[in-house]
Order: sequence, then C-alpha cells, then structure tokens
Amino acid sequence: MNNLEFTDAEQRSKTHARVSFRFPVLHEYLNHAGDLHGGSLGMIFDIVASWPMFLIASPDLWPYPGVTRRLSYTLLSPVKEGEMVLAEGETVHVGKRLALLMGVLKRERDGAIVATCEHERYNTIPPQMKSQLKL
Repeated sequence: MNNLEFTDAEQRSKTHARVSFRFPVLHEYLNHAGDLHGGSLGMIFDIVASWPMFLIASPDLWPYPGVTRRLSYTLLSPVKEGEMVLAEGETVHVGKRLALLMGVLKRERDGAIVATCEHERYNTIPPQMKSQLKL
C-alpha cells in the first residue's frame, strides 16, 4: 500500500496510541462486483490497526509490534474504486503478552463508517532478546 498517507499519530500514554491514514481505494483492492474486496479489507486493517503498536514499543513492554493473533472485521457499506477513505487504528488494551486494538474505516467525503475491526496481537520476543528484557 504505497498510496497510504499518514494524517495523524499520537501516543496518549505508555499503552495507548492512535494513528490515522487516508488513501484511495485502487482497482487492485476490488472484488468482481467492483467493491472493496474482503481480503483487501483484512490487509488494510492488519496494517492500520498494527501501527499504534509502533508508537508504544519500548524495551520493557513491547520491543516489537508482535504478530496478529486474531483479526475480525465487518464491512458495513460497499466502497467503490477511487473512493477516498480514512482509516484509524487505536490501542484498547496492552498487556505483557496480548494487546487488543480496534480499527475504523470511513468515507472521507461524508465521514460515514464503512467498516470496523477488532485486532488482537501477541507479543513475540526473539530468543536472543529474552534474557535482556525485564518482562
């Protein structure tokens, strides 16, 4: 997704962060009916809802953003080619091993929510780093 434009990023506390992006829905993101494909939506939410983890990453909490444990999303309204959308990702809860994040996709022209997601991440720590960290 090289057409993704950051519009805002904010770390509100040690474990709470949010990011937002905007991008056009390209032809390669569409299904045969000309709407945003569910697989594309999953990829978009995996990216968007993961980015807040980069803001809170620290040696004593989450040195890496971890990996997706579960990604659940709901498309509420079709999104057509060329439509500009706003995507937001935010941490809901961050523990030592698990994190819960949420994502929202909105049409830029009217702010209507077109999709939502809930994203769980697992804290992966490379074996060579485990002895160096205080987790």
